[in-house]
Parts: sequence; structure tokens; C-alpha cells
Amino acid sequence: MGGIAYLAKMRAAGALSMLDQSEIRQGAPWISEWSTIPEMFMLTSATLDRANALFANLIVRPEVMLERFNDSKGFVMAEAVMMDIAPKIGREPAYDLIKEAIKGAPPGTAFKDVIKKSPKLLELVGAANIDRILDPRNYLGAAPAMVDAAVAKARGGLK
Repeated sequence: MGGIAYLAKMRAAGALSMLDQSEIRQGAPWISEWSTIPEMFMLTSATLDRANALFANLIVRPEVMLERFNDSKGFVMAEAVMMDIAPKIGREPAYDLIKEAIKGAPPGTAFKDVIKKSPKLLELVGAANIDRILDPRNYLGAAPAMVDAAVAKARGGLK
């Protein structure tokens, strides 16, 4: 899909160059429209067909997603920790503190242990809050509402 979208993007750039006209509509650019515009529609159609096939066969398994997520040993949640402590010390210092703690940890250390072994980080996060902050289900933000809105909009447009 990405490759086809890239081809469509190239056609779109060509179509924009066809807009270069002098005082009246010239004959030269419209000849190139004969292939460029239909190709853009065919490429867009092919991308949509592939997307429909992909999503028709998509199986969502939250437990498997969480398992794969946990393969990172919690490091994927570094941003959540940063966002939690940023109001207390500022975003850049929070980023630097987390980065420094990670660099100082031995390879293979879980992120939860990185937090626990950094006195400053542990103080800012709070020992009682570590599990809550590192739980990805608590860091979804507006994503569920955005997905629901996108699905509703797509379903509404298909009717």
C-alpha cells in the first residue's frame, strides 16, 4: 500500500505542475492529464482495495498485543514516565533524567528496575505509582475516541 501510495503521490506532483498556465489554458498540459489523472484514480483504487482486504482479515488480540508490548521490558513506556514527571521538573529535565537512568543501567535491565534504581526518578514517580504509570492501558489518551470517530466517519461515508 505504501508503494502504491508513493506512486500516486508522484502523479499528484505531476498534476500540480499541469496547473502552470499562462493567460489562457494551453494545450500541452492537458495531453499529460490523459494519463496522469486516470493513473491517480487507479492507484488510489488499488490502495483502497488492498486496505479493505487487510482490514477485512484483521484479527485484534489484545492479550497478544500486550505480550508483544511487554517484550520491550517496559521501555516503551518511557514517554509516559516523562509526561508524568514533566509537570514537576519540566519536560527537558524529565527527558534527560530518564535518558541518564537508562544509560546507567546494565543491559537487560527492565525499565521498572531502572526507575527503582534511580533515587531521583523513583522520588518523582513515587514507588506506589510505578505499576500504574507503566501500564500501557493507562496511557491511551484520546486514541480510543479517535479510532471510534474514524470508524464512524468511514462507515458513514460508505453508505
